[in-house]
Amino acid sequence: MCHSISAQLLNPCGHTICGPCADQWLFDQGAETCPTCRRKTNYLRPLIPNITVNNFVERYIQICALSGDQDWQNNGSKLIDWLERIK
Repeated sequence: MCHSISAQLLNPCGHTICGPCADQWLFDQGAETCPTCRRKTNYLRPLIPNITVNNFVERYIQICALSGDQDWQNNGSKLIDWLERIK
């Protein structure tokens, strides 16, 4: 699981993982399993956005920007990366 901020998805087993990490796990493992519990997962089915986690992430971004972290302010590198990931 990554430690960077990215859009979160909910697997059918109930575990949450970011979209890029889910893709990387599937590519690296060659098996359709959840990276947390290893339960068989069908990645052909769309993953469900985890709105609760996304709301926490959005609030964290706001706090970072308000605290003066320039990476999260307008045109900051981390904010730009985040906005690209959630498209």
